[in-house]
Amino acid sequence: MSSLKPGTVDLRLVFRAVSGRDLNRGFRSNFETRLFFQKAMYLLQVARAVKPSMRFGLHLYGPYSSSWAKKGYEVSDGEHCAVDVTDRFGVVENLLKGRSTSEVVALATLHFYHERLGLSRAKARAKAESDGKVTVLKHFDGAWSQLDTANWLA
Repeated sequence: MSSLKPGTVDLRLVFRAVSGRDLNRGFRSNFETRLFFQKAMYLLQVARAVKPSMRFGLHLYGPYSSSWAKKGYEVSDGEHCAVDVTDRFGVVENLLKGRSTSEVVALATLHFYHERLGLSRAKARAKAESDGKVTVLKHFDGAWSQLDTANWLA
């Protein structure tokens, strides 16, 4: 069950629903909030739970979109940003609810490895090891299992 109904919704409410955090407070000064925001927006987007869609690339800390970063800064500065929420929102909300930032980083990064880079579980682990992704490795088994159980790994 989703806390948000499909339709046009303020980005602040979207972020609060999946993270329990306020986008207005600490976005500029809190790296963890920005990190969670990026990974949450990636997962929301790939689940087709929000529109618009922004381009994501692989960054040092996993999937990153400069366009979503800009939106996050604009909202934290008081600008209004509306996004369209679909009926798939609850799927991502349930996946992220109560998760730490490091767990969300692992979920998003492993999804990117598998879906965008085409890596199997073993190759995803090898990439995380060779790239020194300590956070991803710490949560690897749990995150991979959650993504697999939720049918996020096609």
